[in-house]
Amino acid sequence: MIPIKVFAIEPDGTGEDWYNYITQFDDGFANATIEYIEEWDADFFFAVIINESPNNEFDDYYIQYDAEEIDDMQSYFEDNLAVLIMGWLIWGNPEVNTLAEYIEQVEEEENAVINFDGMIYWNFEEKYWQIDYYNTSEFNNKEVDMVTDLLDTLAEIGAGIGDLFGKIVESVGQFFYTPGTGNDPGSFTIIGILTIAAVVISLSMWVLRLILRLFKLRG
Repeated sequence: MIPIKVFAIEPDGTGEDWYNYITQFDDGFANATIEYIEEWDADFFFAVIINESPNNEFDDYYIQYDAEEIDDMQSYFEDNLAVLIMGWLIWGNPEVNTLAEYIEQVEEEENAVINFDGMIYWNFEEKYWQIDYYNTSEFNNKEVDMVTDLLDTLAEIGAGIGDLFGKIVESVGQFFYTPGTGNDPGSFTIIGILTIAAVVISLSMWVLRLILRLFKLRG
């Protein structure tokens, strides 16, 4: 019989290596899973297996963390995630090799609901792993789309108001405009000027209310 060679899983880097890499980016998207690797032969070593990273440079990397390094756990993980990891490593069933399986077990035994989709996400602002979904690249794209839509809407409104104002001035002029004679230019009467001013103020207030409503709807 030909012996089967089993390849050991070696860590591709440490928590510090990942931190030095990921903090080069101000925003983006990175997620991972957490597993216990028996071959690492340490009760408190665990792997953060990168699923997706900026520029895909760390994809499929096994990042080794040591839960006994309390400072690292506090620096690299959100508090509630760090607590779940410690609970998993200390009290988890030995057959439960992933954090996701441990959380499912806790939910069943404690009749609790933990908002966990099996992945952890890198928070680019706080610079740590967390449970909640986080994607600043998606957020920025949505913000750009929102502002673009708003500007397009305001441009359409502005064009419509310009046409409306022109028609109003034309109508007012028929009643409150004195035509010029000879070298004397024509002029609006006081009532005409006040009427146009009132129209301008009214339109301005209407536009302001509309803008505020648009921001509220898109906020």
